[in-house]
Amino acid sequence: MSSVVVLCLLTLAAFGFVVLTMAVSKLNRRIRTLEAAETALEREFAAARSRASEVEAAQQFLSRFVRERPSLLLRSSPPETPMPGMD
Repeated sequence: MSSVVVLCLLTLAAFGFVVLTMAVSKLNRRIRTLEAAETALEREFAAARSRASEVEAAQQFLSRFVRERPSLLLRSSPPETPMPGMD
């Protein structure tokens, strides 16, 4: 009788080991998926930060241009030389 109990306990332990191994494997796959997503998001964030810097530089350039050369933007009369096709 005791050998049957030991065999049942060993079977139960083996089954538990298999279940836990499968759970750990699934968690490891999930971790790899999340790490890949993190890497992709970091690249995307770096690209967005770079683009934001470019846009900020362009905005600063345009602000400086408008401040320093308003006469080019606020022309009240048409240009002296007519443009071709605008007769």
